[in-house]
Amino acid sequence: MKEYSKISAVFMSFFSKNLYRDVAKNWKGVSFFYLFLLLAVCTIPSIIELQKDTALFSLEAPELINQLPKITVTDGTVSIDKPIPYYIKDPQTGRNLAIIDTSGKTKNLQDSEATILVTDKQFMTKKNDYETTIYDLNKIKQFSINKNMIFDWLHLINKWFALSLYPLIVILSFMFHVIQVLIYGAIGKLFTKMGKKNLGYQVLVRISVIAITPGIVLGTILQGCNIQFPLAGLVSIILAMLYLLYGISVNDSEEIPTPQETPVIPTDNQ
Repeated sequence: MKEYSKISAVFMSFFSKNLYRDVAKNWKGVSFFYLFLLLAVCTIPSIIELQKDTALFSLEAPELINQLPKITVTDGTVSIDKPIPYYIKDPQTGRNLAIIDTSGKTKNLQDSEATILVTDKQFMTKKNDYETTIYDLNKIKQFSINKNMIFDWLHLINKWFALSLYPLIVILSFMFHVIQVLIYGAIGKLFTKMGKKNLGYQVLVRISVIAITPGIVLGTILQGCNIQFPLAGLVSIILAMLYLLYGISVNDSEEIPTPQETPVIPTDNQ
């Protein structure tokens, strides 16, 4: 029977040899459910931060969105309800951000501080002084956009964007860490040979799940405190390897039960 719960494991993974022994001897399977719960909780601060950023953008965006004219594309040809050329400017600096010119006079973004140009047939974005991406609009039969539509989208984004991303982020993070601990379990096999121990692969995967817990928890705390840590990924890998070694070192293979084989029942034919 397990001595320590999943909640206890989160905190005791930093220091407790008894936890690593309990995980090896008494926990079952590969502890992926524990890993999923850990990631589901540790993802919450990221979602809160994303929601804050989205709310901040919603406060700053109206000054920009209010400049947007009604843009209509009919059979690949652009038209707007404002005099041309029309400029959308940065509300803070007054710098031109976008140009809409369907007259054909403005053909490219060379020598322009703007990064977006809409002509009668094309949409252009400037990545840098040397590279511009051009999208032809000739395949668009009918399309229309205006600032009211953008405000409606912004309202939906502000309300649901971060929350809707939460399940996806958790699932992707879980998949990544599953692959990670499966690899660490294989590395653990090498460690056990070096230490002349005989721990099963499933046991090593369980230990690996606990070994990556401190890195996940510390990363969540640093992110919540908005602290940038240099080479955080590399440090997390090194920390996990050290805890994996620690988890292996405190376990004796003789004390860990092996799966019971199903007994063979003799039959009359034997």
